[in-house]
Amino acid sequence: MIKAFQNGYTLVELLVVITIIALLTTIGASVYSTSQRNARDAARRASIKQMQSAMEQYYSTNDSSYTDGCTELDTLIQTGTPTDPQTKEPFDCVVSGGGADYCVYAVLENENGNCEVSGGSCSYVTDASGTHFCSTALQ
Repeated sequence: MIKAFQNGYTLVELLVVITIIALLTTIGASVYSTSQRNARDAARRASIKQMQSAMEQYYSTNDSSYTDGCTELDTLIQTGTPTDPQTKEPFDCVVSGGGADYCVYAVLENENGNCEVSGGSCSYVTDASGTHFCSTALQ
């Protein structure tokens, strides 16, 4: 009487394991991608707030008038004018009313911002459905 020995795994077992590994890899990559977008959006928000602080500092030391653009902020922000973490381009800054008002904004990847930008002006939204994050004059 000869006994048959089975060494190894069947093809079905190997396919099941490969499918599970592929599924877990896909889920992990998706979560990682979302985390990266959230981190970049948080960096954008922090940079815009930093630029808002610099604009207000400029306002308080320059006869109650905002700078004509973002270029003069380099002297107020020690690390230079902040740039987008993904594109490395500087953020947009619109000054209106002869230096009486401004809007600094960044495009968000997750589209959960506080405003929409059209024609260089910021329009705030109340339900976090905007595509931009904006900061305007505090004075």
